[in-house]
Amino acid sequence: ELDRLQVQLEACEALHARAEQSRNTLQNDIGLMQERVAQALEAGQRDAKRRRTDLPAAPSVMLPNDLFTSALREQTVPVHVGESTLHVHRAVLRSIPRFAAQLDGPWLDSDCIHVELPCNTVEFCLILRRMYTGQLLGSPSLVVEDCSSALRLCASANMLLIDDLLPELESVVLASIVTSDDAAIALGAAQTLPCRIARLLEGLTDTPSPTSANINDMILRACTSHAREATSHILSAHNGRLDRAVIASAAKQVVTDWRYDNQLVWRINWSTDLARLHLDCVGATSIFAHIGSKFCSRCPFPVQIRSLFCAHLLRCAKSHALAVALPLGKQTNCTCSCCDMNRQSILRLGKEEAASIADATAAAPQERRQVAALLREFWAGQLVEIITDETAKTLGDSFEQIVSHFISEPYCAARWFTNERLLRLPLVQRRAVSTALLTGAAGDLSEDVARTVAITLG
Repeated sequence: ELDRLQVQLEACEALHARAEQSRNTLQNDIGLMQERVAQALEAGQRDAKRRRTDLPAAPSVMLPNDLFTSALREQTVPVHVGESTLHVHRAVLRSIPRFAAQLDGPWLDSDCIHVELPCNTVEFCLILRRMYTGQLLGSPSLVVEDCSSALRLCASANMLLIDDLLPELESVVLASIVTSDDAAIALGAAQTLPCRIARLLEGLTDTPSPTSANINDMILRACTSHAREATSHILSAHNGRLDRAVIASAAKQVVTDWRYDNQLVWRINWSTDLARLHLDCVGATSIFAHIGSKFCSRCPFPVQIRSLFCAHLLRCAKSHALAVALPLGKQTNCTCSCCDMNRQSILRLGKEEAASIADATAAAPQERRQVAALLREFWAGQLVEIITDETAKTLGDSFEQIVSHFISEPYCAARWFTNERLLRLPLVQRRAVSTALLTGAAGDLSEDVARTVAITLG
């Protein structure tokens, strides 16, 4: 029995020794893990400190002395309009004479300004945004919904004594009159509007509008500058009452009839004037489409015609219609009416129009993705001519579509991408472009671009 107990004791001692060894091993592992965690935390702190050290310090600058910045330095004042109370900065209120008098003048009567205006709160907010930002009423950022809204805005500006500060009011009102009902409403409200706008509406008389046949004859027979001016005045006087389809058809016929007198230049100018002054963006685009299908780039005055087209693009951009007009500038061929040859359309956009394209793109922020998708359909060689740094910056993330198009045409990519442009790309896109340049156009790269390609892919 003693021998058996001795064996059991020895077994227990061996088990205890193994347990002690395991405990020591576990403690060593825990200590090693704690040491590694501490090292990792220390390394992270060093990296964070280095990143903070590498970040360039913000320089001391003077704040601009404009209305927006000045407004942010001051407290707001409650303004009660309609059923709502808005809080507006004093600097902005002082730029509006009526409110300035209530803030600092003898009419200061309470801590809250009460004003009765013909516009609703949403329309009054448009006026405030105009004063805060300087963006024009009727622009894509400050859209005026209809004729009634435009008239209420004009009447409110008149009451606030700021109509002289808003030179765009005339164009906003005229652009909003699109039907005979709009014309009647504008005539009825003329007495409440600023004098210059009331005078502008005097042409909207109650006299019978010209018939479609009369309109067509007037436009086609206006062969002198005085006749064209008189015709345009008549069309303006009956704005909103005329069939725009008739005006568009006559404008196209003006261009088609050039063979009868060989006077192409004034006919195209007259046609585009009709489009600009008396048609909406869609109707005006149809006029330019007609011109682009009839004449090639070797016809007289192609630069002048493309300049008119660029002005039309900017107009469309401000009216959310750039995506409709931009494809007309694509490199396509047409059977020319002048030479009866199949050549490039006269509207084909090139390097002379690059700045205008940048302006139009900047004026249509809500269409950037559509514009990028449309530009991707252009030949890459044409994009080399018309895409500027400003256009690329304006397109933002949508410019990735253009980059993909360039990747498919390495030779054109080598012509467009400078070293600076390549370095501005995000790393993923830069690698994709560098790969395309190296495999498809290595012999066409400049020394600095080749060096950047090698570093990017190295």
